[in-house]
Amino acid sequence: MHSVLFSPDAQHVVTASADNTARVWNVETGRQSVILRGHTGSIWSAAFSRDGRQVVTSSADNTARLWNVETGKQVGVFEGHSAVVWSAVFSPDGATVITAGADGTARIWRVFSGLQSLVDHSKEVAPRCLTQEQREEAFLEKDAPAWCIERGKWPYHTADWKGWLRNKRTSANTSVPDTP
Repeated sequence: MHSVLFSPDAQHVVTASADNTARVWNVETGRQSVILRGHTGSIWSAAFSRDGRQVVTSSADNTARLWNVETGKQVGVFEGHSAVVWSAVFSPDGATVITAGADGTARIWRVFSGLQSLVDHSKEVAPRCLTQEQREEAFLEKDAPAWCIERGKWPYHTADWKGWLRNKRTSANTSVPDTP
């Protein structure tokens, strides 16, 4: 065994092993509740998320993996290291995993807890929004989405659009700005 760590509620522990598995154990009964299988190399570390519902593992197969504790199913793979991943941990808010590898790098990975968190992340990183014409061609509403204006995304980044959104929220009869 390479490492062992308690869950946040101290009801379980997770072990990382040379047999390419991590195992979750019930502390009270001493019984294994789930085996996490999928790595092709020794697992060096395993850590619970803050809510105890997920585990992240690091491995000699140059990956870290994310697991659902209840089902034992793999829900994500973090690939990018060119050598053994020695350690992987969750950030305190559970939205990020940080890995450290023998390749001399530490990497930061975003963890999405559902469709909404993925959509929110996409809105943050999108460099621009669709124009009104592009929205129509894609059979979307012609009006600019409020989030594009609120986040100042091109082509809705102007003060005219901010004013339009403010007026639209108070009155349905607002004309679209002339700016592109």
